[in-house]
Amino acid sequence: MKIYIVRHGETPWNKKKLIQGQQDIPLNDYGRELARKTGEGLKNVPFDRVFSSPLQRAYETAQILTEGRNLSIETDDRLKEIKFGAAEGRSIIEARAEKNDPIGNFFDSPADYQPVEGGENFHQVRERGMEFLKERILPLENQCENILMVAHACIIRSIVSGILELPLKEFWAGPPYKNCCVAILSCENGIIQVEEEAKLYYELSDK
Repeated sequence: MKIYIVRHGETPWNKKKLIQGQQDIPLNDYGRELARKTGEGLKNVPFDRVFSSPLQRAYETAQILTEGRNLSIETDDRLKEIKFGAAEGRSIIEARAEKNDPIGNFFDSPADYQPVEGGENFHQVRERGMEFLKERILPLENQCENILMVAHACIIRSIVSGILELPLKEFWAGPPYKNCCVAILSCENGIIQVEEEAKLYYELSDK
């Protein structure tokens, strides 16, 4: 069984480099364009089941990716982005420029990240991501050949790094997770492996 995990398309907050977390921000037109191009790249993959974060930027991406297919989109709260609590809406650039700012550690020193009020830590996000795989995806191995999941950068990286058993300090190791990038996993005899990370089906020069 193959599992394709797609990050949502671009939003206005992505473009402005604002911290989204679980704020329900919609796609912008460029984000929809990226989703259409990614859907074209995946058109020959016959998906059996589709799962999505319920946040609209992920759900609309899933709708675009599966347009013209007779597939329902199943949502699960465990696929939501990490919750940043009181930090949601802040500028990422400004936060990273401030010494000892927790958001700076989130990106630059994940082992030292401590969330602000109302936020989640990396362990909590990885736990719910791996729980989702175990409870919703692994049981489908003998029923499905291809699964599509649409989610967010941190939860996808939590799943991938959990499978790879990376220490927290290496959470962001590997390629950047750009909008509509695809992580491709394989599942055989109950064992999930990472085949490819952050694959793009559009040209970087598009933006």
